[in-house]
Amino acid sequence: MSGRAGSEGADVLAERRTRLADSLRAGWRASASVSEAFQAVPRHVFVCGEPAELAYEDTAIVIKSDAGGLPVSASTRPALMAIMLDQLGLAPGQRVLEIGTGSGYNAALIAQIVGGSGSVVTMDIEPDLVDRARASLAEAGFDNVAVVCGDGAAGVPSYAPYDRIIVTAGAWDLAPRWLAQLGAGGRIVVPLSVRGIQLAVAFEHAGNHWVGRRACRCHFIRMTGPSAGPEVIVPLGPQPGLYALAADGAGAGGRSPR
Repeated sequence: MSGRAGSEGADVLAERRTRLADSLRAGWRASASVSEAFQAVPRHVFVCGEPAELAYEDTAIVIKSDAGGLPVSASTRPALMAIMLDQLGLAPGQRVLEIGTGSGYNAALIAQIVGGSGSVVTMDIEPDLVDRARASLAEAGFDNVAVVCGDGAAGVPSYAPYDRIIVTAGAWDLAPRWLAQLGAGGRIVVPLSVRGIQLAVAFEHAGNHWVGRRACRCHFIRMTGPSAGPEVIVPLGPQPGLYALAADGAGAGGRSPR
């Protein structure tokens, strides 16, 4: 069965969405607005080519790999998406920037929460993923999401300032342009690498510094391009499969992320 709605009846897919939303509310204490967004947005549209039943499992789905088999982009596990969206503290009418479009599903969830009075801008460094996300967002009825291709560390200043910024790729620092594009009273959620461990941290401005308010363990594919961190990926055999992450520079047989 493909990921398009025609492979299963609309009622069956709606039932799967309901079960996913209920599990996020009960098992992960997702807020009402976040769980309702998962109920409303059809994930199978964004992971086309995968079995429709997989779209509504609480699992990450790789949507692009490199020539060596290492994942380049994935649709994040829904439970982690729900946690980070609650960290973000979304509300109707907000202006939101997402770094790391991927499939476009998370941008659709954000757009569902902020509503027609809000706005969502999402960007990715992979041109083919940008094109795919635009098509999927349009198919799902989210024509108001702006999808931009570029290096995530630059942000999208033409739409700034933002009330909220969410980064959905592993980062090793807070990019200065993200902070510059965040408006007064804003919040940014970033998966930060801390000695090889990733923590999704919500930061808010406090006086002349930034304060982490909430944090949770996570695992995201690292940022690529000019803003990539110093981590080095060492494949441990054929890919996709196991690999090691070296945080202190290249070792024998290792390679820096693209």
